[in-house]
Amino acid sequence: MEATATIKPWRPDLTQVRLDDLPPAYADVAEVIGLPAALTLVNLRGGSKLLVPVRERAEHPVAKALGPAAWAALRHACGGSRIDVPTLRVACMAARDRAIRRDHHQGAAVPLLARRFDLAERRIQEILAGDRP
Repeated sequence: MEATATIKPWRPDLTQVRLDDLPPAYADVAEVIGLPAALTLVNLRGGSKLLVPVRERAEHPVAKALGPAAWAALRHACGGSRIDVPTLRVACMAARDRAIRRDHHQGAAVPLLARRFDLAERRIQEILAGDRP
């Protein structure tokens, strides 16, 4: 019987997300409030629309999560409008694809990558076909 290597599964990690991984409209928000605050908002309200109040509301749950500086910047830039907050999955997909490419460049085979990232081999091949440095 052939021994199989232990495969460490990939898990979404917001620390690997870059500004250019975010949807363009939300990247604009992240530029205003900072990437860490934008990712905090993804964790808090991902997949929903957020009505940003015009007036200061320190008791607002988002205000408490973001902190006063990011909250003030968000209200100044987007007050009175609704913003779409992407899901954690959307925010992490580009980081996942980079990890797939990196591991492949380091010698990992497609079947191993498929198991590690819980994707079909076909999807791994599609991601690698769009390979970029």
